[in-house]
Amino acid sequence: MLHYAIYAQRPDVQAILHGHCVQITAKADILGLPVTRQAVESGTLLIVEQVMEVIDDHPFLEIRDHGFLSMSESIETAGLRALEMIQRAMDQKHKKPESY
Repeated sequence: MLHYAIYAQRPDVQAILHGHCVQITAKADILGLPVTRQAVESGTLLIVEQVMEVIDDHPFLEIRDHGFLSMSESIETAGLRALEMIQRAMDQKHKKPESY
């Protein structure tokens, strides 16, 4: 449901990579990532609604206390973006929030 909703709303997105990374989840706010407002159960309409609230034209977002979505025109670009975010999360100590 979630991927379908994203493809329907974002014609620029041709690939969605969903993953789980404790570093990104823990530091999403520090990284300045869009984050859904609350943790909800996967596979529900509520998670779809929350993602649609924050997706705008962002290429990367965090589903609160769950995992990330990396979206792009290709799976390669989505994967590279995910790797970049993992590295950025691992590099963060106690820096000011960034904006992405």
